[in-house]
Amino acid sequence: MAKILVVDDDASFRHMLCLSLGKDGHSVVEASDGNMAVKLVGNESVDLVITDIIMPDKEGIELILELKKTNPEIKIIAISGGGVTAGQEVCQNRRFKSIPQGVERAPLDYRSYFLRQLFVEDLFV
Repeated sequence: MAKILVVDDDASFRHMLCLSLGKDGHSVVEASDGNMAVKLVGNESVDLVITDIIMPDKEGIELILELKKTNPEIKIIAISGGGVTAGQEVCQNRRFKSIPQGVERAPLDYRSYFLRQLFVEDLFV
């Protein structure tokens, strides 16, 4: 199974996601912010990073750019629980009709955005 780094400042959500991934057999490490995540990735190899976008100190976009600079092949899933109104933005297939505010300016290869409330269910479908 994969070694996954979960980065989120919301301790409850981070813990729930780590438990879910661990129950599925993955090895999971966690960080409460982008600075801690950079240190962890520098010390150990991970197969996937799941990061919140909106966090104090080092935001998710900054983290993604820094990780991609040092490891262009690293797989990253970016999530966010805020910044959009669910009723306005979610399509029938659970993807956003538009890119969340601020993300469209980031020089990233982004393909899909999911609401965090739906993320765990979508991840294991």
